[in-house]
Amino acid sequence: MGASGSGKSTLLNLLMASHGNYSGKICYDGHEVKKISSESLYDIVSMIQQNVFVFNASIRNNITMFREFPTAEVDRAIELSGLSTLIAERGEDYLCGENGSGLSGGEKQRISIARSLLKHASVLLADEATAALDAQTAHQVTDDILSLTGVTRIVVTHTLEQAALRRYDGILVLKNAHVLMQGTPAEVFARGEELLSAGLDVPQITRIAMELKRRGVDIDPAVYTVEALERQLLALRKGGAGC
Repeated sequence: MGASGSGKSTLLNLLMASHGNYSGKICYDGHEVKKISSESLYDIVSMIQQNVFVFNASIRNNITMFREFPTAEVDRAIELSGLSTLIAERGEDYLCGENGSGLSGGEKQRISIARSLLKHASVLLADEATAALDAQTAHQVTDDILSLTGVTRIVVTHTLEQAALRRYDGILVLKNAHVLMQGTPAEVFARGEELLSAGLDVPQITRIAMELKRRGVDIDPAVYTVEALERQLLALRKGGAGC
């Protein structure tokens, strides 16, 4: 997580072995990236980016990339990627149009997810995958990614939607190509001032918790709703007790 230019995409490129002149170590299960062949790396790691290339071909061919797969595996990828509704409405043979002109942004992202599932990638990297989508579609695609099982997911984002972020095991916040902080979602959101310094748009609930903390009330915003914290803050401003 971090503002534009903080180094998020560079970090993913390092994980994809796009840069070989780094210092230190980058390992998958103890194996240094520099020593893993590109072929082997691309077998275990898949990336979803903002711009998904889609052929003017059927939905199925766009998922399989014109390769042969058992029907059951393709059906599983379709279901887990959230493409079942699209298939039911238009059919697997629906032509997607030049560069996916016949599909929405969210549908193209789901095709990218299905491709990753079909190749049985152990690691899924998502680089601002929902940045160009409307809020509702972005929420749905994020939910699709977070609901996957048996896959390590590393997601790059500049947004601070707490409901989604609290589903992650851990969060890294980058600033000027350095790790500003890392920890569980609760630990990171408790450091609202530093999130602001990283150029991130801190959610309202975190801003209220920050003001309460400045007034001597140290609470975890995850326990309360925005409305409850607003009532507590209003009570403090009036000199009364919190709720």
